[in-house]
Amino acid sequence: MQGIIEAIEVPYKWALMVREPMAHWSRGRVTLLGDACHPTLPDLAQGACMAIEDAFVLARCLAACGSDHAAAFARYEAARMPRTRRIVDGSAAAKTRFHDRRLGDDEAADRYIAAEWTPERIEQRYHWLFQYDATAVEI
Repeated sequence: MQGIIEAIEVPYKWALMVREPMAHWSRGRVTLLGDACHPTLPDLAQGACMAIEDAFVLARCLAACGSDHAAAFARYEAARMPRTRRIVDGSAAAKTRFHDRRLGDDEAADRYIAAEWTPERIEQRYHWLFQYDATAVEI
């Protein structure tokens, strides 16, 4: 294992990268969902959730539009893009919060946790994330 690491020209500690959400997910008779169109850092733990939500909303749109896949894809994108963008942006912001170099010692980390991770602060920060209902989103 050490030999593999030594063979790396420039080693990076963090290979996960923030990607801007795509402007469109569909072209012709093909559309994307999940990480294929809105990859996110793992800091909000929503990657698989978004793929499942995408699939559910896409299925609803296809059922509503029948054979008009272009209309279904347009509805799907319109219904999902605001939420997925917010999650992608939120996970990027969480990266800063969770990997803050100023929290490198125990005392700083304890102060941060005491201030930022109260039940009230968690509710304020993440309620929007967990209240989403893919069965009820307007398509």
